[in-house]
Amino acid sequence: MSKFRSALFALVAGSLAGCQGNVQSVNPAPNAAPLINVIQSGLSQLPDSYFTPLTSELVKGVQASLYNLKPTSKVFFAANGKRYIKTEGDLMVEIGRYSEEQAEAVNAMLRPVLTSSLVTNAVIAFSNEQASSELYTSFEQRQLATLADVCLSTFTSSNNLSVRANTLLSPENFNRHTELKANQTASANAIQSHLASALSSQLPAAATKENIKSSTEFCLSMDLELGDAIRKATQMQVKKLARSSGSERAPLERLIALTKLSDKEVAERAAKKPRSATSDISNAPSLVRCKAENGDLRIVAEKTCTNLLRGTVVSP
Repeated sequence: MSKFRSALFALVAGSLAGCQGNVQSVNPAPNAAPLINVIQSGLSQLPDSYFTPLTSELVKGVQASLYNLKPTSKVFFAANGKRYIKTEGDLMVEIGRYSEEQAEAVNAMLRPVLTSSLVTNAVIAFSNEQASSELYTSFEQRQLATLADVCLSTFTSSNNLSVRANTLLSPENFNRHTELKANQTASANAIQSHLASALSSQLPAAATKENIKSSTEFCLSMDLELGDAIRKATQMQVKKLARSSGSERAPLERLIALTKLSDKEVAERAAKKPRSATSDISNAPSLVRCKAENGDLRIVAEKTCTNLLRGTVVSP
């Protein structure tokens, strides 16, 4: 499990490690105001489903708490590759499965992240930096603000796989922030043609041969700085909720209640069927720690370890 996803999992499960500390405010530069306003407006208009890619991992954290899951807990593989654990009531619960209601609860829980002080400061700091850049002298304030709007909408709403796989503003990539930061050239190559197409229709001045490279660099810089701020703020928000009580904790409690109810209903329905998903896992092997041929440690089924990864099973 990746470092970021492990952090979310642990925070919801009750192991409170992650970002902390006060956030110092950043003062906006006078000529950065148009850029700041456009970016903040764009963030406020992100779809309600923006944080849905994080739902499965947050649900896993809730399940770990509800069912007292430990690294040594027995996990079953179904024939379809889904993973299950057995509750104290002998119900088979699918790990990480979530409903539309649970996804809505996660988005409501994390939506405040987009207007948090950490993200707001990142917007201001990025805008201040760009307002004193060479690109700023090439474009009018209005054009630079339009460029930011095109970048943000492209990175957060595109269904293009190359774009989504190379942008940190896509929450599914939060766990890859180190990799994306280290490979900005590869990311630029992957998204440049798609971004150029978007720019050509909305801001032709930025889509010329002379400007496309600098425009792409601007977009990627915004993606990495804002995406990283949203990633950190998400960890802080989950930590805050996990430590809170009373009404402040209500968004997390709603996710916990929905997970408990959904797991019970789905597991009970499956148990009543003559042949259900759980019948495929009654004789399925539990997972093992495997040292693959290339030296990587993986958690997989024993046959996968020996036959596919050509590895050896190691002790827990």
